[in-house]
Amino acid sequence: MTPHLQAPRNVSENCGQLLARDFVRCLAIMSSAKSVSAGGRGGLRFKSWERLAPRLQIEPFWTLDLGNYLLLGITSTLVAFPTYEPEGLPEERDQWLELRREHLERIRETLSRLHPGQRVLLFCHDPTALPYLAAEPLIAPHLQRIERTVIGHLHTPLVLRQSQFVRGHSAN
Repeated sequence: MTPHLQAPRNVSENCGQLLARDFVRCLAIMSSAKSVSAGGRGGLRFKSWERLAPRLQIEPFWTLDLGNYLLLGITSTLVAFPTYEPEGLPEERDQWLELRREHLERIRETLSRLHPGQRVLLFCHDPTALPYLAAEPLIAPHLQRIERTVIGHLHTPLVLRQSQFVRGHSAN
């Protein structure tokens, strides 16, 4: 019988349930920034970033070497920070830019160390990050080695419709 998981009330509770049940094969990726609501609440906040790894045990960057394949998990918010910057606070801009610089450097280093013939399965929550990867001169040459990109942003109607259109399915 499969153990029953209660519906979590929040992300922290959800991750806690997974970790408590020894789901050691669970590799999560960080989500993208939340838009600022009409009331001026929400948006990209550095304080939220600082809480993610310690509380939820979600790393912003990870790899898993499976021989001929390398699984690569990246944080789209960092890669696509120029898109999300208006959602952030001006006084936090330099912190985000430094995190982005470090994140892109880790991606560059990882891709430059691929074994001959090794392919990449890229995990990236928001496809907004993909054009930014392609624009990076030291990353772009390695993109041909990405066999598949797994995105998690299909919960938004716009991305779902676009992905269905690209795959040749009805958007209705």
